[in-house]
Amino acid sequence: MFQKNINSGRQLEFDIAKFLVVINLAPIHSVIECSTDEVLAHGFPFFYDSVLGGPLAAPMFLFAMGVGFVYSKRHSAKGFFYRGLKLLLVGFALNILRFFLPFITGYLITHSAEQYIEPLWYRVFGNDVLQFASLSLILMALLKALKLPDLGILLTAVIMRIAGIFLSGFDANNQILNVLLGHFIAVEDSAEMVFSDFPLLSWFIVPASGYIFGKKLISCSDADKKKLYMILSVPCLIFAVIWFTKGIINASGMFDEGQNSYYHMGIADTFASICAVLALLGIYNLFAAKLPERVLYLIVQISRATTHVYFIQWVLVMWLTDFLLYIIRGNQFLPQLYSILLGYLISLISVGFALFIRKKSIQGK
Repeated sequence: MFQKNINSGRQLEFDIAKFLVVINLAPIHSVIECSTDEVLAHGFPFFYDSVLGGPLAAPMFLFAMGVGFVYSKRHSAKGFFYRGLKLLLVGFALNILRFFLPFITGYLITHSAEQYIEPLWYRVFGNDVLQFASLSLILMALLKALKLPDLGILLTAVIMRIAGIFLSGFDANNQILNVLLGHFIAVEDSAEMVFSDFPLLSWFIVPASGYIFGKKLISCSDADKKKLYMILSVPCLIFAVIWFTKGIINASGMFDEGQNSYYHMGIADTFASICAVLALLGIYNLFAAKLPERVLYLIVQISRATTHVYFIQWVLVMWLTDFLLYIIRGNQFLPQLYSILLGYLISLISVGFALFIRKKSIQGK
């Protein structure tokens, strides 16, 4: 579909993008866990939950993952499949550490079934970004095994996205089935106990778009890369700003109330989110050449440790908020400033610990 690979090195704009997202993840999750729905509807909590933690977070990660499909040394069907299985196990291990253990311990102390037991099945076996990423890798393995061309992969993603719209809102009237089906389609149960955060049919278009972009990017010279970002990023920035502003002011689309408005977003919101990703990547590409080498080195190291940071910060957030704060105070809610500061403290600890673990793992090889 594109020319030979002449741009196969690290793409620093993606390192910057992942760095900026990952250092804000703990504050995002801390604000969400420590705020009521009413608080999350306005001001800084709204910004952290619905903007910074919405279209500016997961779409960037998933688009970057799609680009990584191209740049990965293990891009065979077998390589994708085993990476998908590994990530599925990592996601389940994370759910055990961030949900099962603190929730069971919390219930044994408080006997609050509403707080800890009722959401347990969904929390432990439901889908999140790691589960989605694992299924995407397994699906890519299948598409690679079928030897689909790049256009065929993109067309598959588009068909899935359209099918996801028609299947959105499905309710099996069974919590166990809804949790399992929620990995693939946008489930909405009437009891509001199950939320399918990243259904495969609805979200695969994002890494698939990243994959197609990556195929173009890896064939670009330095001059062509600058032209590519200029052509894409400027109109994408204009459209994303207009679309986001409209949605925020009118509380519509992915900025409406309830988390399903984002996780089950419409096609136009998905397109706007991808546009926002491309706009930001163009900006980061300009800044990459101007940053000092020491700063870039730190950014790259944290970017490489993204999964470690994500894993650690989620465990710390849940044990400190839904467990410790709830045990001490009877609820986990904090004033806005405190929840943000707590998040950045967790982020700092998570980054430091992740870099330490990664350094030790490299030294052990």
